[in-house]
Amino acid sequence: MTMNIATFSVKGMTCSACVNAIIKQVSKCAGVEEVKVSLMTETCHSIYDPTLVKMEELQETIEDCGFDVGVISDSEYQTVSQEKCLVSGRLKLLSISPSDRVISKDLFHIPNVTIENIQTTPLENDYILHFKYDPHAVGIRDIISSIQRDLNIDSTVDISELNNTTSQLTKYAEIHFWRSNCVKSCFAAIVSMTLYMGLPMLIPSMLVKKIFPYKEVPILKGFFYRDLIGLVLATYVQIRIGYYFYVSTWKSLKNGHSTMDTLICLSTTVAFVVSLVSIIHNIILQNSNKLPHVIFDTSIMLLTFISFGKTLENKAKSKTTTALTKLLQLYPSSCLLIQNFSTPEQKITTISKDLLQINDIVEIKPGMKVPSDGVIISGFTQIDESLMTGESQLINKSLNDEVIGGTINGSGHVFIKITSIGEHTKLAQIISTMEKAQLTKAPIEAMADWLASIFVPVLISMALLSFIFWLLISPYLIHWPYFAQDRIYACIKLATSVIVVACPCALGLATPTAIIIGTGIGAENGILIKSAEVIELLGNNFKQLGNTIFVFDKTGTLTKGKLRVENFKTNNSCTTKFDEIDVLPVIRDLELNTDHPTTNPIIKFCEDKMIEDEISTKYEILEYENMTGLGISALIKDTDSGENLKFSVGGIGLMKQLSVPDLDQYEMGISHGCTVAFVCIENEIICHFELLDEIKEDARDTVSWLTQNHYPVYMVTGDNHNCAMTVALETNIDCRNVFSSISPSKKCEIVEQLQDNGAKKVIFVGDGINDSPALVKSDLGISVSSGTEVAIEAADIVILNDDTGVESTPHASLKKLIFAIDICDKTFKRIKLNLFWALFYNMFMIPVAMGVLLPWGISLHPMIAGLAMTLSSVSVVLSSLQLKFWKAPIVGEQPDSQAGSRLDWFRFESWRSNGPYVNVPNQDPIEMMEV
Repeated sequence: MTMNIATFSVKGMTCSACVNAIIKQVSKCAGVEEVKVSLMTETCHSIYDPTLVKMEELQETIEDCGFDVGVISDSEYQTVSQEKCLVSGRLKLLSISPSDRVISKDLFHIPNVTIENIQTTPLENDYILHFKYDPHAVGIRDIISSIQRDLNIDSTVDISELNNTTSQLTKYAEIHFWRSNCVKSCFAAIVSMTLYMGLPMLIPSMLVKKIFPYKEVPILKGFFYRDLIGLVLATYVQIRIGYYFYVSTWKSLKNGHSTMDTLICLSTTVAFVVSLVSIIHNIILQNSNKLPHVIFDTSIMLLTFISFGKTLENKAKSKTTTALTKLLQLYPSSCLLIQNFSTPEQKITTISKDLLQINDIVEIKPGMKVPSDGVIISGFTQIDESLMTGESQLINKSLNDEVIGGTINGSGHVFIKITSIGEHTKLAQIISTMEKAQLTKAPIEAMADWLASIFVPVLISMALLSFIFWLLISPYLIHWPYFAQDRIYACIKLATSVIVVACPCALGLATPTAIIIGTGIGAENGILIKSAEVIELLGNNFKQLGNTIFVFDKTGTLTKGKLRVENFKTNNSCTTKFDEIDVLPVIRDLELNTDHPTTNPIIKFCEDKMIEDEISTKYEILEYENMTGLGISALIKDTDSGENLKFSVGGIGLMKQLSVPDLDQYEMGISHGCTVAFVCIENEIICHFELLDEIKEDARDTVSWLTQNHYPVYMVTGDNHNCAMTVALETNIDCRNVFSSISPSKKCEIVEQLQDNGAKKVIFVGDGINDSPALVKSDLGISVSSGTEVAIEAADIVILNDDTGVESTPHASLKKLIFAIDICDKTFKRIKLNLFWALFYNMFMIPVAMGVLLPWGISLHPMIAGLAMTLSSVSVVLSSLQLKFWKAPIVGEQPDSQAGSRLDWFRFESWRSNGPYVNVPNQDPIEMMEV
């Protein structure tokens, strides 16, 4: 079944009640599988069956909920593996003539391009074309040429409509809209406040002597100029500014839900209608001696405060998405395309970055931004990747080095060949990861969503209850100053204050604002947090003694993963007749078909030896089996004798699985601390490679920080026991917590064992395809970006590597694990603080508004309630913005205990002499397991 994914921009959402309303209504549509809505980025993602429901129907459903909706994209929903070979495209076709011409998919015949959707615009002869294409077979410039050819049009393709995400995040339109409303309502508010409060307080004689505007209108007895001016101003504000809330309320009520706009609409309408009824009542009674009780100023001031608050709120919201906005703005708008590179016909053309195609040659001058991922084909430079990795140090780049789109060139002058475009560049994938994280909800947010869903109806009921209660007992409280003049008017003010003061917006903003800033801080420091659940899990378990366990892979995680062949040793005692030089070609050919940290150094060693000794291939590979995490086995043929032989290359785990005899004697001869790859023919080891790897400079500091903060630390590796113990000693990991010679499937079993039926939370930190099952099985998987794409997809947090390519420069990636913990901890604490503040505010202010303090003469005027309501949501956003001042914790300055080091060394020697045994967690310490 083919599914589509549609992405909409949704304007007008104020709180989680709006989000829940959209999710509820869209989910009711036939064929909709999943709906995700982000309040902060104002987007809705819906996965649906196009045979059951159309994208236009989903758009209409969201619009019926009371929001302005635009289509960002609509395309076929594909798996991760499918997305690797396809790129999304979006072009606007301008002024297709004649205007009655029908543009359909049948008109386009472009090889390697699939037309997903053709969207009409308000202008009948404009269209937006959504498509997918294989960038390795066709480019965007080729597609534009084909469109112009197929439609027989010239220069009518506009690429400016490709993406409007940046303008959405900066909220320029929203800020301008509410600022304009605020200015208009402020003028009306100043005049009305002067009429109804200022002049009577400052110049009471005007009221007594009935001087204009407190003079009666000649043609209507009981109608005063003050109220005429107030009516005109209030009507303008209520219609011109309140129109937005009326439309939103009407659409939401049609679908059976209510939002913050409902409360605003209700409270301002009540104030306006009560004032109007009071004026009419005074005219009917022809009361010329008494001014009616009018609260036009309350209606106007409420909308003024709301407009002011919306302006501040949107400004604050725009700051919460600063990190994502910065990432989106990293790409340059244009670049220098080199045509016919290194030929006499070479030509330089300036084109839009969006028109780049794979294999294009681009010139990068000093200080310019790299337009897309590529590889240097000429020149030498230094690249600033600080906004990608969080590290400010420039990185040396030369011939054949990869460069990342969005990074800034230093003083060098280089030419690069484009290798990735669009959504498959590294920067685009980082942005996509952040956007997906911001669509998710932390479990703690479920409570806030539930409260928001019942908030409005409960609040209206409380307002009615307050009105009825005080109306019934007020006749007995005439001696109270509050009810001394007009008790009905006083009861209405109380009910209005209840409706105005409550703010579900604060509840709705408490979690998403903090999550967006937290994930943004992570991205700025080279840490990709993939979901809100990760923030809660890691933040909620921070420093809960013994509850959270860290499990590290070794190669590529604690070590740099840059192995080199230190020794190549042959087994002189083997009975199989062979020449070790002759097996190097077959080892090289087999290793080309596997993916492991030992693969590349072994291939390089074999190729260098083959070139040096001019070795030719003597064996033919008939078939092979890649054994993930263990090695590779094959059936080879000796071309001289015609004999078929079983051939294997792998670690100690594979040798054990093949039941190679006398394996212990081979292990005793291995150099201290080396990773070993054995070569076996007919179940007999004929030779082995000894490879060395370097410990990451910050590995020991990172492990020490974790242990000092009471996190148990384990290491699980497929490497041999001696190598594992050497790394454990150098990184300060307790040797009793080391699992060596472990297969990928066994890693999952160990993770499950450490979880202790859910009593413990296991965080697995790994790198490589071998770790993917363990990353998924653990409660939280963390992968460094030097790992394979499968490992990165399986992980919940991705740590971007800061490898500079310079040997003297330390790798600083592992300390970012500490940064990730601290960011999640600070973010989760901020979420809890925001929720507490929002709940406390409502729990405190609503009773005050209902009149519980009236016996002491304390009441809440609707205008003050409006100001308090406005500031509550702003205060929550400002609280979340405090996360932007996050500072990285200091790692590595705590001195290690010498006694601890000596103890570790004693343990290491004891374990080494006793053979490759490790402790089994959660069992009696005496029980041991051989691996």
